Amino acid sequence: MEAMKDALREHLRTAFRAAAAAAAPGPSQDPAQPAPGGKRPRGAAAGEGAENLPPGAEPGKRPRGPAAPAPAGGAAEAGAPARADEAGRYVIDAAEEPVVRVRLVGGAEAGADEGAWFAPAFVHQIFGPEELVRGYAGLRVDISLHRLSCHALVEIAYAEKQPGADDIPALLRDALGLVFTEDRREFAALTAGWSPPSGAQLAEALAAGTRVATGATAAGRCDLWRLVPGRADAGTEAQRQAVLAWHNRMQHLALLFIDGARFIDAADPRWELLVCTCTAPDGSTSLAGYATCFAFYQFPCSVRFRLSQLLVLPPFQRQGLGSMVLTAFRERAVELDARDSGVEDPTAALQRLRELLDAKAVAADGAFAAAAAAAVAAAARVRGEQDPRALGPGAALADRARRVHKLNPLQFAKVWEWVLAFEVERFKASGSPKALERAAAEHGLETLVKGRIGARFEDKKTPVKCMHELQGRDFFLWRRSNAHQSNIQIEMELDEAAEEKREELMLDLVDQRLAELAEGARNPKV
Repeated sequence: MEAMKDALREHLRTAFRAAAAAAAPGPSQDPAQPAPGGKRPRGAAAGEGAENLPPGAEPGKRPRGPAAPAPAGGAAEAGAPARADEAGRYVIDAAEEPVVRVRLVGGAEAGADEGAWFAPAFVHQIFGPEELVRGYAGLRVDISLHRLSCHALVEIAYAEKQPGADDIPALLRDALGLVFTEDRREFAALTAGWSPPSGAQLAEALAAGTRVATGATAAGRCDLWRLVPGRADAGTEAQRQAVLAWHNRMQHLALLFIDGARFIDAADPRWELLVCTCTAPDGSTSLAGYATCFAFYQFPCSVRFRLSQLLVLPPFQRQGLGSMVLTAFRERAVELDARDSGVEDPTAALQRLRELLDAKAVAADGAFAAAAAAAVAAAARVRGEQDPRALGPGAALADRARRVHKLNPLQFAKVWEWVLAFEVERFKASGSPKALERAAAEHGLETLVKGRIGARFEDKKTPVKCMHELQGRDFFLWRRSNAHQSNIQIEMELDEAAEEKREELMLDLVDQRLAELAEGARNPKV
């Protein structure tokens, strides 16, 4: 059914594009404009059209770098092109066309030359699940955020607006929850207390927090602050209210850049904020990112510390700020003597970064380093198949990982693989082991990885469904591992093809993990 829906949807889109090419008014085509039908050429093969891409762009992907300055009026060439639906109404696919763009600005005025534009990762929070904007041609929605206070100035430009078009300001306020102004003078007044030479409101907000880390990056000096505005002892009432208002303006960024992000009530004392500011060599300071952490109660007298959301703004990414935040998060879990620490629904990149940081911290612990060296040396002496339990850390180390490093069992199992990968690489580079010993050490790590990943598939055996009659009239249905208490048993068998596919999937996951470990062990920089 879903395949039929997708096919029908694609058929309708093709028809709409054809109608747009034939009837929709718009600017004349040029190499910077989309091809007929409202879609930019994507590049069917790698490298196709690469000579026409801006520096840093990838073939087949929409450039995400600095864009042209915002138009003063409804300049058609600056906005996203539209196609027409069967009723002649303009429709823009906001997921494909850069309708919304964001930049960070400072000072009293949002100058045209300030800040590089960057596109949100997600716009369904604004335009709905289909990410369609209706009733505009050449639409551009520019959001200028003050680089410290996060006050927003919104400027909307378009070539043509049809009757009944989407109310963009209302969507930003009601769907995204963004509080903004469309008046530049009002924007200057709102941000005056955050801009040099005053900066009084920034000082008031940060006075309620604690600086927990400082580091040098390409953007300048970056400071990480911990703020707990819900705690009565976290500064004065005015300072706590300043932090809460500041965080409320930050939260809208999470909706645009984190899939599944949601607002939180930072007035709850269990929430903690980690806010990162960067000071450039010229003395200007900007918000670079933030994270939210929550302390869940753990019976009888502990907590489970969770990183809920972590956002580093695009101009400050790949400069080590994510590592700074994750390190401070782990250290805070130790400070709280939490039962363990965890990250809610991390992306693959964030999970890998966390594993590497945790592995480096664990590998620096002498108990783990000695155990890893002994395990790899023992594996190198084995010929033939190896027992995955032989390279396992054992209960004592798993308990130490939880108590000292606040790692839950699942996270520690992955971190231990990294510790062993580092040790295998060191063992191979030592020069003394023979080829057979090097191969045996690598095989031992492979066996451990296969054992962990394979365990995820062991519980997915052939399902058994059981029915139990109730007084000969009704019945209830449930699943259980054994069906001896059921008076009616139905056994559902999986065919051989399904079993083979499951085995193939497991081996693919093992290969991917081993490649990741090998690459990370050779290049351990994070």
